Amino acid sequence: MILTVRFWDNTQKCFRRQIDRRRGIASFFFPEKQSDVPKILTYRIQVFDLANELVETWEHQFWTPLIDLEDNKISSAH
Repeated sequence: MILTVRFWDNTQKCFRRQIDRRRGIASFFFPEKQSDVPKILTYRIQVFDLANELVETWEHQFWTPLIDLEDNKISSAH
């Protein structure tokens, strides 16, 4: 599973988590009280099988591909 989180300052972080069971939960903690941690704007979750094939994607309603203006390309960060 890959969780891509985009923050209000337009930075983006990706987190990988191995899924061991068909059903389960995973939680990620983003402290709001720390001034050095920006607030979350949007996110996308991608689930891959063992052959690295995309199985499912969940996207927050504000999710859009990140456009990197410095490199003139659209990023699909994994």
